[in-house]
Amino acid sequence: MRDCSAPGCEKRARGRLCSMHAARMQRHGNLDTVKFAGGQYARGRTVNERFWALVQKGDGCWVWTGARTARDGYGRFWTGSGSVTAHRWAYESTFGKMAEGLVPDHLCRNRACVNPAHLAPVTNRENLLRGTAPAAFYAKRDVCHRCGGGLRLTTVHRGKRGGTSGRPGAVVTVRYCPPCNRRWAQKRAPTS
Repeated sequence: MRDCSAPGCEKRARGRLCSMHAARMQRHGNLDTVKFAGGQYARGRTVNERFWALVQKGDGCWVWTGARTARDGYGRFWTGSGSVTAHRWAYESTFGKMAEGLVPDHLCRNRACVNPAHLAPVTNRENLLRGTAPAAFYAKRDVCHRCGGGLRLTTVHRGKRGGTSGRPGAVVTVRYCPPCNRRWAQKRAPTS
């Protein structure tokens, strides 16, 4: 066995190249191409160059053409030290680090968009409330769906069994309709 003939490689090789460089030569036809998620890039390109090569810029949204998560459709990008969401990386590379506790919100509601002008730093709660998920729908509702009465926001101290959190003595903020709540309490009251 002898050393690989690729420049800078000190691995042992059976033939002229080590197994890694032989596979690279067979796949790409040269020793300088490295495959990253989303496509092939020559060695020496910066993270910034690799990122923007995977963006299809248009008049409005800039669509991420790289890897996306199957679960929620957000773009993912490998920085070399870890995987990050593409829209967060686009925002932070343009405007700087986001403050602690903030997440990027898509103002355009397109999860594949990485246009920094379409992103705004908000709290996770604000991001949820701006969305279209059922939790956002119920949080925005201020009229009872049963009787049409106004809903009130109140703090409830749960007993020993706990509440929605399952912890004993939990303090939970809930919405309720006073007229419907009275009717429900009357129905549950023991009759003598």
